[in-house]
Amino acid sequence: MENILIVLGILILGSAIGGTQLPKLPGAVLSLGALFLALFNSHARENMMASFFIIPIILLLVGVGTYLAEKKLATQGENASGQTKMLANSNFQVLFIIIVTFYFVSVFFWPFFS
Repeated sequence: MENILIVLGILILGSAIGGTQLPKLPGAVLSLGALFLALFNSHARENMMASFFIIPIILLLVGVGTYLAEKKLATQGENASGQTKMLANSNFQVLFIIIVTFYFVSVFFWPFFS
């Protein structure tokens, strides 16, 4: 079962990084889906609890903030604040996806922390 979850998580991250995600679903939400799948892997859960416990919480908050900023930017357009424009920026989302990917791969494949 855990191997299936690992494969699903990698596919979700691959689609987020490769730009093949659904048009209405940002890559950040797909990456958060991969983190959600990581919670069901016992080794990944142990790794997250060991030293990286706060990182998934921060990534979750940033991912939700990015998604909400995209929605707000779509409704407000040019009248949106600078912070909203920064969070909804594609460069910020690419950086966020890279960070989530690095964390996801390190949790699954580096057994040092377990």
